[in-house]
Amino acid sequence: MDDLNDKIKERWQQRRKKSYNWTKLVIMFVVLVAILWAIGKMNNSVDKINWATTPERVQPVDSTSVPAGTTP
Repeated sequence: MDDLNDKIKERWQQRRKKSYNWTKLVIMFVVLVAILWAIGKMNNSVDKINWATTPERVQPVDSTSVPAGTTP
């Protein structure tokens, strides 16, 4: 029974060592910073766009209409 417990403890420690190594944590942190930086850059570029400008509608000129106050 002690043999089985030792094997389980050994496997648990090996898995912990593999999953939390420093190089992996540093790389994950660098990727996180890069993602946050990219989101910030995209947010700034969207803020510069003027969303309120829409083309004005121009009424077509009717050449057959007569201005008010004049008689044909």
